[in-house]
Amino acid sequence: MIDVNGLRGDLVVSACLRYDLAPIPLTFEAGIRTTQATATDFQQDKIITVNEVEFQIVKTEPLPNAIGVQGSEPISATRIIAFPRGCVGVARPRSSAVVFGSATLGGIYRACGATMPVTGDFPVGRFACLVGDVPTFHIGRLLQEEAAVITWRKQQLAAMRVQDIFKQTPSTNIDIEVSEDLRSEFLEADQIPVYVSTGPDGKFVFGAARGPSRTVHYTPSKTVRELNYMSAILVRRKVIKAAPNLTVRAGDVLSIRGTPYAVITAAHYEQNDTDGSGAQQYSRFWLGVLA
Repeated sequence: MIDVNGLRGDLVVSACLRYDLAPIPLTFEAGIRTTQATATDFQQDKIITVNEVEFQIVKTEPLPNAIGVQGSEPISATRIIAFPRGCVGVARPRSSAVVFGSATLGGIYRACGATMPVTGDFPVGRFACLVGDVPTFHIGRLLQEEAAVITWRKQQLAAMRVQDIFKQTPSTNIDIEVSEDLRSEFLEADQIPVYVSTGPDGKFVFGAARGPSRTVHYTPSKTVRELNYMSAILVRRKVIKAAPNLTVRAGDVLSIRGTPYAVITAAHYEQNDTDGSGAQQYSRFWLGVLA
C-alpha cells in the first residue's frame, strides 16, 4: 500500500513508486484529488511523505476533466512528480561548476547539491559538471565508467559495483508463465560497444571485451581497468508484471524459475476506483543479466 501524506484512499487517483539504477534511484508519481484545504500541499517544491520517505515535488500539472464537487466542496486533481528530498539538488542545472581531479562518489553528490550520504562510497577520478549542466547526466556517465550503480537502501543512497549485484541472495522466487522477453545479439552488438583509449606511449589500449562484431567507441585517457569496467553493463532480458511487492527494489536479485536476474527497474503501481475505471495494484519489474 502506497501512503501519500496520510491521505484517504479516495483522494489518490493513482500512485507509482519507481526504483531505478539511476543517479536518482527513486521517484514518485501520482494523481491527487485536492480540496481547498489540501491544494497548497501539492504544489511545486512542497515536501510530501510517501511510505515514510520525504519527497520534494518537482513538477505539477492539472489533471483534465477532474474538476467536480464532493458534497458542497469543489474537488480538482493534479498530477505530481517528486524526488527524494535529499536528491533534488543533483537534478538542477548548476549555477557554478563542480570540477574534481580526484574525489569520492559521495563527495561529488554533496558538491552537486545532494544533502544525504552515499553508503558504499568509493574513490573516483576526474569529474566535471560545468555551469548550466545537470549533474545527473555526468554522474550517470561516471557510474558507467566505474561499473557501478546507485540504489535506494534504508532511505538513502547506496553505491555498489555491477558485479556485486549477483553476489546477493535472490530476494524473491517467482514462477511465472508469461513475460516480455528480449534477446537480440544483433542489437547487443550495436548497443554495447567495445571501448578503446590511448596509453602514455600513444598506442591503442583495449579492454578485455574486444570482439570482431561490436561497435567501437573511443574514450581518452583510460586504463585497461577502466575500459573493462565500462563494458560491464546490465542487459535487459525480461519485463514481468507480478502481484504487488513493495519490498523489491532496483539492485535486488529475483529468481525466475531458478535463474537469477538483476532488477533494473521496479515500478509499484496503484490505481484507486475514484473515477470508475476500476482499482488495481501490481508491480512491474525490468530484469537483466550482466553482459
